[in-house]
This record gives sequence, C-alpha cells and structure tokens, in this order.
Amino acid sequence: KKEAPRRDLRTIRERLAAMEASMEEQSQALHREVDGGARRVEDLELERKNLRLQARSSEDRSHFLEEELTDRDAQLKAMLKDFTDANQKLRDANDHLEECQQVCDEQRDRADKVSARLAAAESETAKETEEAGSRAAGLETALASKTREAESQAGQA
Repeated sequence: KKEAPRRDLRTIRERLAAMEASMEEQSQALHREVDGGARRVEDLELERKNLRLQARSSEDRSHFLEEELTDRDAQLKAMLKDFTDANQKLRDANDHLEECQQVCDEQRDRADKVSARLAAAESETAKETEEAGSRAAGLETALASKTREAESQAGQA
C-alpha cells in the first residue's frame, strides 16, 4: 500500500514533467512565432518606409516632370510666336514683292511703248533721210545740168 501513493506521486511527477516539457515546447514555439511576427513587423515597417521613399521619389519625379513640361510648353509657345511673326513678315515681304512686280510690269509696258515709238520714229527718220537724199541727188543732178547749160550758153556767147 505504501507503493501506490509513491507510484501515484511518480506518475504525477512524470505527468508534471511531461506538462513542463510540453509547456516549454509551447513556450519555445510561441517565442519562435513572436520572433517571426516581430521580424514580419520589421519587414513590413521597412517595406512601408521604402514605399514612402518611392512615393516621395515619385512625387519629386512628377514635380520635376511637371516643371519640365511647363518649361517645354513655354518654349513651344515662344517658338510658335516666333514662327507666327516670321510667317507674317514673309507674307508682308511677299505682298511687297507683288507690288514691286506690278510696278516692274508697268515700267516694262511703258518701256515697250517708248521702244515702239522710238522704232517708229527711227523708221520715219530713215524714210525722211532717204527722201531727202533722193531730193538732194535730184537737186544735184538738176544743178549739174543747169551748170552745164549755163556753161554751154556762156561758151556760145
């Protein structure tokens, strides 16, 4: 009968030791789980920081690109204004060229008319010169004939 309580005590001690071992195992498992959770929290914190940095970097990039776009837009507007101004100058120059061409055409028409009148006057002058030459030759012939006649009469007298 003495052994039964000892056996019960031993059984209780074994159970207690088994429970302690189980509790220790559970405690270590919980520690591992807590450590894993803590690492996961650290990883998530690091990931959150990285995402914030990326977001800030994206905002900075976006801001930079906005400024770049604004600058390029201003450059394009300036180029468009320059192009519009140059185009207007070209139109003005073209209008002036057309006016000059019209004046040149009018001057050419006047020159052609003057040239035609000059050619007509030269032709008339040549005709008159030819007629005057013919009359002069006729007068010379008549004068020579009269001179001979006069000499002949003077020789007979």
